[in-house]
Amino acid sequence: MGLFYFETLIVIERVFIRININIVKAGKETLKTKIDNFSRFANSIFGRYLIFIIVFISIFFLYGKLSREWAIYGGACKNGYLLEYPLLIFIGRFFYFPILNNFRTNILAALVAALPIITVHAVIDVFYFYLHRLPRISDIKNVMILWDIYPLLFAALIFVVSMSFIPMIVLVFKGLRTIEKHLFIKRIIIGSALRIFLTIILVVLLSTNTLYAYQSKFLSFQVWSLAKNIKTNGRLATAIYYGRKNQETTESLAIQQHKHFPNHLSVEIKNKKNIHIVMLESFMDPRLIKDISFNKSPLYEKMPTILNDNYFTMAVSPAYGGASAQSEFEILCGVPAFAKIDSIEFNVFKGHEVNSLVTALKQFGYTAIASIGSKEGSYNSHLAYKSIGFNEIHFTKKRGDIYKKKGSTLKFIFDGDLLDQNIDYIHAKFISKGRPVINYVLGVYGHCPYDSDRILHPNIIKSRINNKYDYNIEKISNLFYYRSKAVYDYIVKLRKIDPTAIVLIISDHLPPVLSKDIRYAGSEHDNIFILFDGATQYKAAKYLHYYELPYAMVSMLSGKSVTPPNATEYEDLYFDILSTGHRPK
Repeated sequence: MGLFYFETLIVIERVFIRININIVKAGKETLKTKIDNFSRFANSIFGRYLIFIIVFISIFFLYGKLSREWAIYGGACKNGYLLEYPLLIFIGRFFYFPILNNFRTNILAALVAALPIITVHAVIDVFYFYLHRLPRISDIKNVMILWDIYPLLFAALIFVVSMSFIPMIVLVFKGLRTIEKHLFIKRIIIGSALRIFLTIILVVLLSTNTLYAYQSKFLSFQVWSLAKNIKTNGRLATAIYYGRKNQETTESLAIQQHKHFPNHLSVEIKNKKNIHIVMLESFMDPRLIKDISFNKSPLYEKMPTILNDNYFTMAVSPAYGGASAQSEFEILCGVPAFAKIDSIEFNVFKGHEVNSLVTALKQFGYTAIASIGSKEGSYNSHLAYKSIGFNEIHFTKKRGDIYKKKGSTLKFIFDGDLLDQNIDYIHAKFISKGRPVINYVLGVYGHCPYDSDRILHPNIIKSRINNKYDYNIEKISNLFYYRSKAVYDYIVKLRKIDPTAIVLIISDHLPPVLSKDIRYAGSEHDNIFILFDGATQYKAAKYLHYYELPYAMVSMLSGKSVTPPNATEYEDLYFDILSTGHRPK
């Protein structure tokens, strides 16, 4: 019996061994079959292009992620699927040569095809980093200038461009040498025909309004930030959009019949007083809201000592709730922001100096300084400030003349910190040395959602509108208290070190909080300002528009009243400024 069981076990063991051997063989055959099937699929036309698309999108998705290290718009492209990624694949097909029926070689071909477009992306990033704009077709004619000015940079550019194409050329020749003659001719003909067809499609798309109309309808382009548009829509899609928009702007300006005018703000200066202009984001006096009550006044206690009748003067802003650049344009250029060429005039500027308050004063030896309480990137600001004539432009940076205090978690620098840093810089470099200066400061601290540093600036103002609590109005009321204190401190400091200076403190626009329940004492375009000539507060006989204030300031410099232009003259000056500023520097 024992022997029987022993022999039975041996038989069962041999059966299992045989079964395992067969399973292993079957597994190997199945795996081999799967590999063969995958290889056939990968080497098919559909498979090759699927590999190309996957590899291509992965490369540029990775580039976007890595570019966060050097570009403020780096990161994933939110609307990439709408145009950027299809466009990358479309253009990449020009450089993709899947010549060998080899899976690894075709992956390499996709990687190599991406190199020229990566180079274009890098050029866009370099342009934005150094010139604060996207490259244009017209920039090609300026390449040879590099040879005379920066020969090493020219050589580096040629090297980078060459290296982006050489691997592709090597791969193509290597592949063509391995295929038969009749296949060689066939692939050359098919490949050339396909690329000619793709070129025709691309030319048609770029030379007509079809693509531009599609972008305007389905993509998201904000007028206030080129960087945000690049981040949202992608580098190539944004470059194409702005290229077409630039052409549209040029055509619109060409239609206008205008001539060049002398600077409308240039007057004989009797006394070279310094000018300090401070524009504050959404600087709203909540006391002007109808039916509002407070536990205490939101105006800083000492502020009435420098205000006539305890209230600010009023002026008419071109904006409400946003578009700060329109207010900047009127204050600095002295003409209305008609928005006839672009909804934001700043977006038209390319760096060429225009007639403005700044350039008028520079003729008399003034230096123009702009200190901005935010990072650059909004409203084409860098090129716009260059066109307006500023010699120095200081944006908020970690290591710069304008910076947020260490540990601050807020998006924007507090107005008091911005004004303290500005006055220290201006005093050391200009006032103490007797150098005339026009000093422009843009504070952004009061921007929606009206956040504040609750540790440094705890809520002390409680407000009610018709006995109802409103979260935003109470935040704005507390902001106004601390911001009016910052304004008071700034004016007091200026009067000590620059007692004869002309000082303008003004809001850019009202915050977007008005409604049927929150009603304002005036129009939604009525904003507060104070203008001092030395210690004397300016009082206007009527509400002034923002574009009229520069004439009040040059009147203080000349010692006699300067009359603003009439409606027809304003329009002529407007088109003159935009057409001049639209020329590249």
